[in-house]
Amino acid sequence: MNKLKCKSSLQLTLDDDFNVPDIKPDIDRIITQQGDLKISEIKAMNGKLLVKGELGFNVLYFSEEDARPIHNISGEIPFDEVINMELTCADDDPIVKWELEDLSTGLINSRKLSVKSIVSLNVAIEELYDEETGVMVEGPEDVQYISKNIEITDISVDKKDTFRIKDEIILPTNKGNVISVLFDAIRLNSMEVRLLEDKFTIKGDMPVFILYSSESEESPIEYYDTEISFGGTVDCNGCNEDMVEDITFRIL
Repeated sequence: MNKLKCKSSLQLTLDDDFNVPDIKPDIDRIITQQGDLKISEIKAMNGKLLVKGELGFNVLYFSEEDARPIHNISGEIPFDEVINMELTCADDDPIVKWELEDLSTGLINSRKLSVKSIVSLNVAIEELYDEETGVMVEGPEDVQYISKNIEITDISVDKKDTFRIKDEIILPTNKGNVISVLFDAIRLNSMEVRLLEDKFTIKGDMPVFILYSSESEESPIEYYDTEISFGGTVDCNGCNEDMVEDITFRIL
C-alpha cells in the first residue's frame, strides 16, 4: 500500500519592476494580467529540496498614444528556493505541486510597472508499506465474529509524461490578419481516457480565446475564439484494461 512519508510546503513572494520596451507606447491603464509558473529543476541535497523555476506573466494595457489602443507586456521573474525536508526523505523522489495564489500589477509611471505574486509550493513523498490485518478469530465456541471481503487498490504505474498537441487556427475571412497576439486563454474540456495494454488513449477539446492587434484599420483590435478537438495514444508500460485510471492533465 502507499502512504504519505513526509511533506512540506513553502509560500514565496515574487515581485519585480519592468520597464515598457521602447517599441511599445506609454501605459495609461492596466486592463488585466495572467501568469503561469514553470519549474525547471528539482534537486535534493542534505535534507533540503532545491526548486528552480520562473513565473511568466502577460499584462494587457490601454494606451492613448497609438491607433491600436490595446497592447501587452510579457516577462519572467526567476526564482531559486530551498524547501526543508526530513532527513528520512532525502533520497526519495518528491512530488512538487504549485499554486499561483495571487498575481497583481501596478502602474509606477507610464513607462514602468510592478508585478507581484504569491506562490505556494507543496512537496509530498510517498512510500510503499505492508499492513497486517486479521482474517480469522480462534477461541472458545461462543466467540463470534463478522467478516466480509473488501477490495483494495494498489498503485501499479506511477509516471509523468508529455502529450504534444500541434494544430493551426485559420481565421475567418471577416477577421483581419494578425500583427501580434496580445492575450490568450487555453483550457482543457471533456477529457476522456481509455486504458489499453501498455498504453492508454486520450481525447478531449481545447477551447482557445485570442485577443490580437489586427492589420485592419477599421478594427485594429480583434478577438477570436474557437475549439480544437484532439486525441492520441500515450505509452504506459504495465497498465491494462482491467485497471482503474487516476490521470490528471495540465497545460504546460
